[in-house]
Amino acid sequence: MKNVKRITMLMTAITLITFLSNFNPAVGSTLTVTSPNGGETWTAGTTSTITWTSDITGNVRISLYKNGVHRILITPGTPNNGTFTWMVPAFIASGTDYTVKISSCSNPPVSDFSNANFTINGAGGTIVAVTAPNGGETWTVGTMSTITWTSDIIGNVRIDLLKNGQQRAVISHNTPNDSSFTWMVPNNMTSGTDYTVKVSSCTNPSVSDVSDANFTINGAGGTFMTVTAPNGGETWSAGTTNTITWTSDITGNVRISLYKNGVHRAVITPGTPNSGTFNWLVPAFIASGSDYTVKISSCANSSVSDVSDANFTINGAGGTVVTVTTPNGGETWTTGTTSTITWTSDIIGNVRIDLLKNGQQRAVISHGTPNDSSFTWMVPACIASGTDYTVKISSCLNPSLSDVSDANFTINGGGGTVVTVTAPNGGETLTSGTASTITWTSDITGNVRISLYKNGVHRAVITPGTPNNGTFIWTIPACIATGTDYTVKISSCNNSSVNDFSDATFTINGGGGTIVTVTAPNGGESFTAGSPCSITWTSDITGNVRISLYKNGMHRAVIVPGVPNNGTYSWLIPALIDFDSTYTIKISSCSDPSIFDFSDATFSIVPSDGAILKTTPGAVDNATPTLSLYPNPAINILNVSADRNLKHVWLMNNLGTTVFESLPDSREMQINVKGFSEGIYFVRIETAGSMSTRKVIIK
Repeated sequence: MKNVKRITMLMTAITLITFLSNFNPAVGSTLTVTSPNGGETWTAGTTSTITWTSDITGNVRISLYKNGVHRILITPGTPNNGTFTWMVPAFIASGTDYTVKISSCSNPPVSDFSNANFTINGAGGTIVAVTAPNGGETWTVGTMSTITWTSDIIGNVRIDLLKNGQQRAVISHNTPNDSSFTWMVPNNMTSGTDYTVKVSSCTNPSVSDVSDANFTINGAGGTFMTVTAPNGGETWSAGTTNTITWTSDITGNVRISLYKNGVHRAVITPGTPNSGTFNWLVPAFIASGSDYTVKISSCANSSVSDVSDANFTINGAGGTVVTVTTPNGGETWTTGTTSTITWTSDIIGNVRIDLLKNGQQRAVISHGTPNDSSFTWMVPACIASGTDYTVKISSCLNPSLSDVSDANFTINGGGGTVVTVTAPNGGETLTSGTASTITWTSDITGNVRISLYKNGVHRAVITPGTPNNGTFIWTIPACIATGTDYTVKISSCNNSSVNDFSDATFTINGGGGTIVTVTAPNGGESFTAGSPCSITWTSDITGNVRISLYKNGMHRAVIVPGVPNNGTYSWLIPALIDFDSTYTIKISSCSDPSIFDFSDATFSIVPSDGAILKTTPGAVDNATPTLSLYPNPAINILNVSADRNLKHVWLMNNLGTTVFESLPDSREMQINVKGFSEGIYFVRIETAGSMSTRKVIIK
């Protein structure tokens, strides 16, 4: 029996020893970088393989260092399978002092660096060779020429034009490295036999080449230009198309200019093909004159030019006669109806039509209408009656060509002489926010205007114009002031002297009720930042209410400027609000701000964990953390790092809404902001014993 007991105890001990030997809370402790581990040369824009060995479990983080300083995060986390394929960024700087750091994502102290530096060739390749133009070529302005080169570099190239070895122009700031670029030689290029081309790497400008010898640009070609039309004696009319012609032996485009009395008047075209002909639409607005000439010059060499041998004429308006035929005296037209104005003329271009009263300008009927001898005019309803109207028609090109009706015609401006207000006409009581009917009788034609007066002083235009049908439904504004001294005025839109007021005053109850009482929050409550809060009240008022937030008795913010008076409003408390216990709510009538109420006592707003985190003085771990957020502005990735572990990280928009939240428990992390709306955001960071908020911009 004793032997059985001893055997049982021995087996228990063996089991315990086996359990303890297999229990490893760290799950591995070794990680070794094997490549790049010193001496390698990798090239920007190519793919290279990072390798390592380890006995850890979980993902690993890979970072790039330059001269011992963190440069970029290659990957925040990749499976621990011993290999990672990395596309070396094309923009990375060349250097011989790069190392790689690989660390455990779950246990960052388990990490390793490359044993020695490796090299990154930031441009790729070392050779660019210009093959054309490479010496002896002749290229002409205005023609297409092909620049070619060979290279072993990666990335785009820049192409420059040199003259006598000095920079003359940038042919291309950035073009694909495909060994060929088609260049339109500019027309304004100066002739010369000392041109060369330089091609250089955009990534590494020191990798470049220049043409082995000079080539020639023929900047103008030819030496003469002769204007053949207009060359003296021609007459051209404004608004018509005419052909300018010339002969020349130049190459490239030509410029054509118009001169008047030997002074430059306008550029007809800054550049047109040297085809010997150009169709010019003479502007309709051009001034008449018999002293015009044309100058044609080479765009490449302005000294090669010619001017018309003699002056030619431009008839700037065309024709000399405008005659009004209707209305021409004795007609009677009525406001609100359509009438036809007619005329005859031999002019070119549009005409302007004006209305005169007693010989004085009254209105512009049309600033410019086609010269087709007819214009349909809706006589305005607001125009005054009169027997002394005339019409004036004039050329838009030459206002001195005009005509006025031979005699006066009549406009019947309104019709009728009586308007009588029937409601509200005294003693009524109307309530703001409700619909009331205004009525009247009249014998006028055309629309009527309705205005509101208070104590005999104009208060508001109820409607600037409504059909004269004797009735108008008016929704009384909720914001109107209470009063017993209101009247309504109704007047003819055509003749404001025909009008009437209410016989006596009527009352508007501007708000309705006298009481607002806040019921929640009404004192003692505690709410969490970022959570909803139900605001409630009772009242007997009509119309909307305004809700405001006060802190320590001082106005802090308008929660809502106007909300239906239904006794309840759900407020989402901003996540970034100050934590305090002295908040109150004020609710007031939008119609009558003197009717309001405050919370009876203060309430509190606390952070989400229910307590404000404070820094513990003197504690190294709890001292103010060193934080870094970059890049700022952020486009795709926002990096967050600190000198201690990040416990909790929130990203909130400017309305206080949390759009991202993480519990990284590490010193570095990344937030993918791609797809977020552009604007200002706030990053709230909790570390050991400290809470910080930083502003960032996302683009």
